[in-house]
Amino acid sequence: MPPQGKVKYDFAAADELSRALKQLVNKIHWLIWVRDTRSSKYFDCGEQSWCGKNHDQFVRDLQAQRRVLNALAQEAASLKRQVDDATAAATAKLSANHH
Repeated sequence: MPPQGKVKYDFAAADELSRALKQLVNKIHWLIWVRDTRSSKYFDCGEQSWCGKNHDQFVRDLQAQRRVLNALAQEAASLKRQVDDATAAATAKLSANHH
């Protein structure tokens, strides 16, 4: 590990990582929306609605997958905030060193 004072912050890499994490969060939310939209055709069919044991298992699986996807989106958003906070801190430090 390099000495504390010798570490250089890679602003370009941080910006790229922040952008990629934002895209990941957006794509996960889009995936959740698509899955919910497409699966709703099995639920809103009036008398033709799918029901029974298989339907109930499908709903449980869909809800479990939604929870996992939401947790993944939250984790990516948290990582993005950490990168953004580190960039802000590095920017402030750089600014303070030049004044």
